[in-house]
Amino acid sequence: ILMNCYNGEEYIEESVQSVINQTYQNWELIFWDNQSKDNSGRIFKQFTDKRLKYYYAKKHTSLYEARNLAIEKSKGDFIAFLDDDDVWLESKLLKQVEVLSRTPEDVGLVYCWFDIIDGHNKVGSRKPELEGNLFDELLVGQPLGNASTLLVKKQVINRAGGFDVNLPRGNDGDFIRR
Repeated sequence: ILMNCYNGEEYIEESVQSVINQTYQNWELIFWDNQSKDNSGRIFKQFTDKRLKYYYAKKHTSLYEARNLAIEKSKGDFIAFLDDDDVWLESKLLKQVEVLSRTPEDVGLVYCWFDIIDGHNKVGSRKPELEGNLFDELLVGQPLGNASTLLVKKQVINRAGGFDVNLPRGNDGDFIRR
């Protein structure tokens, strides 16, 4: 699990706790502190779980360069992304690992629905628009939502070359398409 952080102190405790609460327990969390100026690192370091790994960036980079650097530190076969202001339901990883573990080799990722909670605790759900082979749909759009919904085979990430840090926008969609 990769969590890139830059000044995310407001939600980090809840976000990290949602990882610790996962029913699937065979994970590591790579916390990539992109030179935060707030208390993000201090809050993260209050957790004592041995599966939590803290890395402080040598220099501040874009989110996508930070993701690539964090991927290099990961040891697992699957990669999940959790933004520092997002939380997961307790069974998110278990369900996705079960699905991705039994899929054919040519399936590179799975994704799930998500809820958007605004500043007034108003919840709006976004269910997956599509399922199955999404190649054609991915050529014309980005139906998968945000990166926090993904679980990706690490070998697929390596084959795709990670995130393209030279794009001005659309990095997630570009990565998913590749």
